[in-house]
Amino acid sequence: MVYHNILDPMLGFPMLSRNITRIAAILVAVLFSTLPVSASAAPVVAATIKPLQFIAAAITDGVTEPRVLVPESQSYHHFIVRPSTVRLLREADLVLWVGPELETYLADSINDFANATVQALAVSGLAVHYLPDIETTGETNVPESGQHAGHQHHGVSGIDPHIWLNTQNAEQVATVLAEQLSAIDPANEARYLQNLATFRVELQLIRESVVQRLQPYLDRPYAVYHDAFQYFEQEFGLSHQLVIANSDEIQPGVRKLMSLRDAFASQELSCLMEDVTSQESTINTALGRVQLNRIKADTTGQNLTSSPRAYIQLINDLGLAFAQCFSDH
Repeated sequence: MVYHNILDPMLGFPMLSRNITRIAAILVAVLFSTLPVSASAAPVVAATIKPLQFIAAAITDGVTEPRVLVPESQSYHHFIVRPSTVRLLREADLVLWVGPELETYLADSINDFANATVQALAVSGLAVHYLPDIETTGETNVPESGQHAGHQHHGVSGIDPHIWLNTQNAEQVATVLAEQLSAIDPANEARYLQNLATFRVELQLIRESVVQRLQPYLDRPYAVYHDAFQYFEQEFGLSHQLVIANSDEIQPGVRKLMSLRDAFASQELSCLMEDVTSQESTINTALGRVQLNRIKADTTGQNLTSSPRAYIQLINDLGLAFAQCFSDH
């Protein structure tokens, strides 16, 4: 079952005390909406992947539109650097990236050609989680579609680089980004700081919304295709019971699949949460005859267009996907 969200993330939010926060957000937006934008050339901002582009767009709103280095159709792990990539890296006043743990094949080019960078994984105070140990046996899993299509992952142990799925991390990255842009483009410092203030308020709103939406379901058991959601899960108090593939590049072996089939048959689970790397054949083998509600969530913003509120939409969609997983059970 595939979940498609068509709701605006601010519609239908639970009310309670968040009305005060909403009013504050509106007042901040109105207060700074008339801030002049410097007539000088706006800085060129580039982000390696869409989730980081979304965060950057929230900070550069009204000044410039950040560009993305890795197209949706290509993998950020095995992205082929082209002359156009180098050109954008040279043109960009600031490049936002996660780090070599994620954009493996871009790391050298970023270090060689970028004028200035914000490396998300190097931001102080970031919540960082680690990938679980993987099986040493099994077949290489090459996803059939999506942003990870046709490639294998490197660095499958150690730091989990999907830091953008934690809203506190997004706020930390946005803060450093606003500081760096203010230094590069002091004429628009007030705009960047105002955008940061607005983004912080919106992050608080979406946190409260997700918490209230998921609160009734925190004890619901569920499975995941692989450990793609742990930043979101740990922030919002969720915990899965089963993982089909410990890594999105290693297919579980026959012994593991048979063990999974027994586990699925013996446990009553709300659903299976999938992401873009999910392999249909592996899932069918693991489930056997078990009929389970399946929800596919977009963790990288493939279905979203970059905008100042796209990151909020990304987190809202993920919260709604989990809520649908539990409420449909």
